[in-house]
Amino acid sequence: MRGSLASMMAFCGLLVGCSGEHRFEVVFGGPDAERAELTLYGETTPMARTAEGFTGTRQNRADGSGRIVIYRSSGEPVICPIGYVASGEDEPHRFVVRDDVCNWSQESVSG
Repeated sequence: MRGSLASMMAFCGLLVGCSGEHRFEVVFGGPDAERAELTLYGETTPMARTAEGFTGTRQNRADGSGRIVIYRSSGEPVICPIGYVASGEDEPHRFVVRDDVCNWSQESVSG
C-alpha cells in the first residue's frame, strides 16, 4: 500500500505538476511600495521585499491564474495580472512596473 501511494504521488507530479513551486519576481522602483501580495489558486500570500521589488512562491498544484497586487503609500495599488501559469514553464515569472503599469518581462530580478 505504501509503495502504491508513493507511485501515485510521483505520477501526480508528472501529470499535473503538483510538486515544485511557481516563483514570481516583480521589479518596482518606486519608493512608495509598501507591500505586495501574490494570489494564485484563489489563495493570497504576502511577497518578500527585495532590493529591486518583491519575490514570492506558490506551490505548483496545477495550472492556474491570479494576480500580484503592489500596495503603495501614495495612490492606487498596481496590479500585475497573472494570465495563466502551467507546469513545466520557465521560472521565475517576472514582471516590471514602469509608470504605474505592470508588464511581464524576461528581465531577471535575481540576476
